[in-house]
Amino acid sequence: MGTKKRGNGQGSVYKLANGKWRAEWTLGYKADGTRISKRKGGFQTKKAALQFLEGKRNNPVYESIQLQEVYTLIKSDIENLSKDKQRAYDIAYRRLRPLWFRPMSEIRLPEMQRLIDQIPCDFYPKRDAKALLRKIFRYSLANDWVAKDYAAYIKLPQCPTPKKETYTDIDIALMWKHYQASESDTEKRILLGCALVMIYTGMRTGELLSAKKEAVHLSSRCMTCGIKTEMGKIRRIPIAKKVIPILSELLHLNGKRLINMGSNQFYEKYKATLSEIGVSNLPPGCCRHTFNTNMARAGIQPAIIQKASGHKSYQTTLGYTHIKIDDVLSAVDKL
Repeated sequence: MGTKKRGNGQGSVYKLANGKWRAEWTLGYKADGTRISKRKGGFQTKKAALQFLEGKRNNPVYESIQLQEVYTLIKSDIENLSKDKQRAYDIAYRRLRPLWFRPMSEIRLPEMQRLIDQIPCDFYPKRDAKALLRKIFRYSLANDWVAKDYAAYIKLPQCPTPKKETYTDIDIALMWKHYQASESDTEKRILLGCALVMIYTGMRTGELLSAKKEAVHLSSRCMTCGIKTEMGKIRRIPIAKKVIPILSELLHLNGKRLINMGSNQFYEKYKATLSEIGVSNLPPGCCRHTFNTNMARAGIQPAIIQKASGHKSYQTTLGYTHIKIDDVLSAVDKL
């Protein structure tokens, strides 16, 4: 088989054993630098193969590489991200199924926008889908497979402002009631247990979801799975006696982590579970606000609350403390 190489970027032609000619040209390159090429055979003469390549050079068209092929090429980069982000992108990719076998050069903003709009739930799942599309389009743009990054123009709903409220005593009582009434190892019992653990320990949602079982020390009543700030990372999260049975049960579930759910899945199921039992419609982060507020209501010294929360300054702790007027009145009545 003979080979006729041309200048860089112009492709090559090959003479096959059957006497016909084949043209080969470069589509782009993988993240590791490996060349991605495409071939077309069946040319009767070398001249015909060269004319084909010349036509492609003089009249460039964006190649018909499919979205699922580009996703495969960027998969190694995604695998370097956190486990939660990998799961989020995996869910987002499955939601992009209608685009999997579409040529990148044909995908436009209107169909992507419709697909994003149809994704259930609120802001975050839609944000993940757009972020993945942007990764795919940027990679395609770098390889000249698309004319522009159309995914950049996808519109998302407004990002919800995090609620800074607390669960009431009635809410907490309802959580305990339904937790105790639920069967062991059921999703409902696990999610209610998570809410109660955060309320009685001050854990961040991210700390709970990333916590490994080896970080839970029931004998010394502390957890070493802090995140976010340096102060938060080195603190020992306190375990209130009330939630020791809950944590013991979670430790007996399968898996290395305390909770085997990704963040998107957890948030969706958490909201549905707490809505079902009739407690205040608040996100998981409000469990931490409840912890700080209840500690203050109980008359705990500010320095202890700050240390338990893992805040660098008490000013930050105050942002998590929401004392109601009834508590203020109760305090001044003691004067």
